[in-house]
Amino acid sequence: MSKQDSKKWFSPDKSDRVDSTSIKVLLDKIKSGAIKLPGFQRGAAWKPEQITMLWDSISKNFPIGSLMLFDGRKYETGLETREIISSLKPTCNNKERWLVLDGQQRCNAIALALVGQPQNNIPVECRLWIDIQPDNSTFYLTTIAQPWGCGITESKKVIGRNILKTQYKDNPQSVCRKEHGAISTHCQAYISEGNSDLFWHYPDPWIDLMHTWPIDAGYPVPMDILLSLNEGSSYNHLMSLLPKALPEEKRIKENEWGRGKHYSLKKKLLEYEVALVKIPDEALQQQDQEEGIADLLNDVFIRINKQGTPLSEPELFFSSIKTRIKGAHDYVENIHKDREAGRTLSSVQIMHAVARLTISQDNRSREINDLPRITLSRFRSLLKKDTEKNDGFLDKLEKRIARGGDNPIIGGDKQSLHKSMRLVRDALQYKEKDNSTKESTDIDIGLPLPLLAQLNWRIWHTLCGWAARYSMDKIDESSRCAMIRYALMHHFFYYSRAEEGTKISFQEARIGGNSFPFEKIRNNLDEKEYLMSYAGNRDKRHKGILTPNEYAFYATGSENGNGQELLKNTMATQILQRERGLLFWSQRQWIHKWFNDLYDPLHYSRTDDEPFDRDHIVPYEWFLRINNGGTLFQNHYDLADCIGNLRIWPAQLNRSEGNAALADRFLIGEDSQGELDDQYKFWKLNSKDQIRIASQFPLTDENNLEWLAWKEFSDLSKSDKKSWTDERTEYFIRAVNMRRCRLYKDLYDTLFSF
Repeated sequence: MSKQDSKKWFSPDKSDRVDSTSIKVLLDKIKSGAIKLPGFQRGAAWKPEQITMLWDSISKNFPIGSLMLFDGRKYETGLETREIISSLKPTCNNKERWLVLDGQQRCNAIALALVGQPQNNIPVECRLWIDIQPDNSTFYLTTIAQPWGCGITESKKVIGRNILKTQYKDNPQSVCRKEHGAISTHCQAYISEGNSDLFWHYPDPWIDLMHTWPIDAGYPVPMDILLSLNEGSSYNHLMSLLPKALPEEKRIKENEWGRGKHYSLKKKLLEYEVALVKIPDEALQQQDQEEGIADLLNDVFIRINKQGTPLSEPELFFSSIKTRIKGAHDYVENIHKDREAGRTLSSVQIMHAVARLTISQDNRSREINDLPRITLSRFRSLLKKDTEKNDGFLDKLEKRIARGGDNPIIGGDKQSLHKSMRLVRDALQYKEKDNSTKESTDIDIGLPLPLLAQLNWRIWHTLCGWAARYSMDKIDESSRCAMIRYALMHHFFYYSRAEEGTKISFQEARIGGNSFPFEKIRNNLDEKEYLMSYAGNRDKRHKGILTPNEYAFYATGSENGNGQELLKNTMATQILQRERGLLFWSQRQWIHKWFNDLYDPLHYSRTDDEPFDRDHIVPYEWFLRINNGGTLFQNHYDLADCIGNLRIWPAQLNRSEGNAALADRFLIGEDSQGELDDQYKFWKLNSKDQIRIASQFPLTDENNLEWLAWKEFSDLSKSDKKSWTDERTEYFIRAVNMRRCRLYKDLYDTLFSF
């Protein structure tokens, strides 16, 4: 071990406030548990490209900024701490303890070099790689959502899947990602039913990261493997550690390996020096109370944060709570990571919900106490009030957390937020019925999981507030329908950031009785003018919930959505709040079939990563570089992006279909013509009628005006897809607007038909 590796930080012979350390020492201290995060720090927030850029800077010897540390050996703070990466458990009981106040994201990115094999049946969620091509060290990150690297095209993903299929054709379960030691029921179904050929059309989240690699890399090697090699490691030893299916051309050749080259690369990375800054003793000595030091560290953290990428006010509130209350971080994380609670709220939004339940718990009058918005100043105000009386807000919050009642497995607190979130998620979610092959009018009104993940936190707070208040063990069907209607109403029509609007629903729910008070909430919000629609103009909104005729008028200029007036008006691309969410609800039966077992909101940080696309029925490419556009087309091409021309579609299917015509995608044509290939069957689409039902597209019916409009448009598109004559444009406008009006009427009928 070198002198650099063995020296102690901030030694007396150097400045007691400024120092530096190597990546090697930093990783050793992270691995041993000597460096931790204080509880008030937020979670990892960097994107993959930020992580790989940091490692690229390290490899080029560029500066990456300093880490600010607190020496926990000298001062007792009472603060809870956690590991830099939760899956990395300390290798020893290290008495040395440094807390990272600034530089957490950099520490997290550096620590990813240690992440390798799964631990305790928990699958690896990301893996850092280095391309060891000579003179071209490039870094990659593979994740559950992006197992072949970031920004990879579908065609390259197919190459990777085909390689795995060749290697594991007789043992497909080997490549499946496991949770708690078992593969998902969706994966198991294909394997147990003998549909192994269909299995190989799997989406990316099924794949275990131990079997994939960054497909754009020349000679990819996981960083944890590179760091495990020593100077005498053989070429064959390295090859044995790489994924079994990694192609021969992706494995560095033995004659290029070169004796000691791998060790030189490893040594170069590990010797990189990171600057360190320590909180000075003079500042800490003024705080002789444990609570005083904890507050000081949180204050330093907040000040530093304002200089960089600042935390939001709710994040600062949560940070302050974690400083004061032991167990707050773990309490929230237990809820946040529970799949049965939906993973639909952020950690901060969960803490906000807990705070609202706590502050309103002893009051059943109409004017209940509430905390509709959380900020640092409100935390300080609550803290000041608590000093004036016993059993104040923080005392009650600490008791709620300390009770441990938010473990729904063991029971405990009957007003548990965790238990309530499980109940609410179960109530809101779409449920399969025996008649699930029928059209949408006969199916359950619940929401598919991807739409649940889009719901605003105010919806979850209101519903959980009601369920927790009345200690629900089970939600009856009448209340379930009312809750779903409330969620849909709020999602598509609620428009306000005012605190009063946030309080109305929550207060009504907290005093609403054993049946969820949807009608009271709707009437109250309507009376206060918090329910609105864009009506084609963001600056002049329509108050209240639109009737189907009003929607049709704003969409088309005609109350029935198919009159001649629609040809003379500029159409509104979006009329509702979050109107594209209506596609998820309209197609809920099939989205549930496709993604219920696959979709985890925590895995998708970008829309491009999601396993579904918002697919244009008439391909958007057809609207670009127009050969000939009639007078009607010039006013109406924006309709290409409205919900009448969109569907939610599995990403793999969408990208394989490309810009094909309606008939080539089986939306128009006879159901008996031709067989569907395996890629459709994998997604449970066994007939062309099922493709149309799944797409919320009309079935063949000569008496259906919407189907006739699509049929005429399709026929006129056969000769030249980019020639938009007035006749062709008229049929497109007619078809798109009739479809969007039909989708809206289904929503309206659900809101008002019970």
